Amino acid sequence: MIEVLGVSKRYGGFEAVKDVSFVVEPGQISGLLGPNGAGKTSVMRAIAGYHEPDAGRVLVSGIEVAGNPRGAKALLGYLPESAPLWPDPTPEEYLRFVAEARGLGKRREAIARVAADCGLEGVLRVPIGKLSKGFRQRVALAGVLVHDPEVLVLDEPTSGLDPNQALEIRALIASLGRSRTVLLSTHILNEAEALCSDVLIMAGGRIVARGGADEIARDLRGDERLEILVKGADPDGVRSLAALLAPRFSCLGAVGRAEGVNVTFSVAIDGGPDASELAFDWALANGLKILGLRRERPSLEEIFVSLTRERAVP
Repeated sequence: MIEVLGVSKRYGGFEAVKDVSFVVEPGQISGLLGPNGAGKTSVMRAIAGYHEPDAGRVLVSGIEVAGNPRGAKALLGYLPESAPLWPDPTPEEYLRFVAEARGLGKRREAIARVAADCGLEGVLRVPIGKLSKGFRQRVALAGVLVHDPEVLVLDEPTSGLDPNQALEIRALIASLGRSRTVLLSTHILNEAEALCSDVLIMAGGRIVARGGADEIARDLRGDERLEILVKGADPDGVRSLAALLAPRFSCLGAVGRAEGVNVTFSVAIDGGPDASELAFDWALANGLKILGLRRERPSLEEIFVSLTRERAVP
């Protein structure tokens, strides 16, 4: 539904986007992550037809944005980071204006549909300037949806919202993503984990990683860690546990504690036998108790920091 093919964008002597390519498949919610200045907004503006790239092509549902901007924009809803809303009109008046500008025929039905989708029925006749920021963001989203686009491009949709408002907007985006293709940019990592099946990380104007958080973690780190606290285990017992798991997992070390022995293993992420299940079976067979078991994998935050610091190309 979205194809970005070799896109580059300069502002004077500064190259903000450098030969970026990616595809967002139908029905997918993809997240575009990166620090400020990474090039996320420039890419999204190129997709929305806000500006043309200096090199490369952008297609929305097979329509080239530069060659047929009206056709592409008819299929797309774009929400910039700072939603352009006037304070004086009511949501109903604003949505009527957007519907008229879009040339929609059944405007009343379209307004009723997006008001229901965005939870605006109770505030349709309240001036926008008197609404909370969370409701103003709902109004902006409703304006993006009024022509029922197949593709949504949302630039920092929860920026500046308090935690409760942000949760409400995320839930709304998740529901919209059930029937649409969504590309959203964010620097809030738990937002990307909660909403996105696919993550693209940008740094220095380039895509430096792509995939699910687990995929990127596997490519970056290879393994996760499993810590097992065993009550009553002696050094021989720890060695027998290590030997049991050795064909698949490597023992990183064992530390004695008052409660028992804490054994840490490096565990492959890519499937295979479950190390925790093997450890429980071993403890049961040897009359020992497992007091604690903790599995750690690289968080999206760790991945993000590592990639944007180490792989960014100026």
